[in-house]
Amino acid sequence: MISIPSPSRAQSTSGVTDNEILIGSCSALEGPSHFLGTETVTGAKAYFAMINEAGGVDGRKLKLVAYDDSYDPAKTEACFNRLMEQKVFALGFFVGTPTAVKYVPMAETNKIPLVGLFYRSANPVHPFASLGRKRSRLLFR
Repeated sequence: MISIPSPSRAQSTSGVTDNEILIGSCSALEGPSHFLGTETVTGAKAYFAMINEAGGVDGRKLKLVAYDDSYDPAKTEACFNRLMEQKVFALGFFVGTPTAVKYVPMAETNKIPLVGLFYRSANPVHPFASLGRKRSRLLFR
């Protein structure tokens, strides 16, 4: 479970203000697999809108910042760095196995939660095995 800091600590927590929680996403928004990323981001934004209409999380509105990685592992580092520059609180709604294997170690190194990876695991008993990693306390599926 991810805990949201109290208002007094919000200013010192990356991506959290008294009014907003910033979540970042890198997905295939362009290219041949764009339908996967655009549908995932559209669904996340719809869910965030529902949460925000109900008062948000501890009074804070959820905001999703989404960038394109075109389902291309070569674009993952630049996309991830853009999100880090935005100082997001957490990452979510990433699409693709070839990109996930790049994002998971970056999230672990930066100690930022990664929620909602959409990827195909070759091993349903140990779903993280296809990412070449053991389950991390920062990775939520």
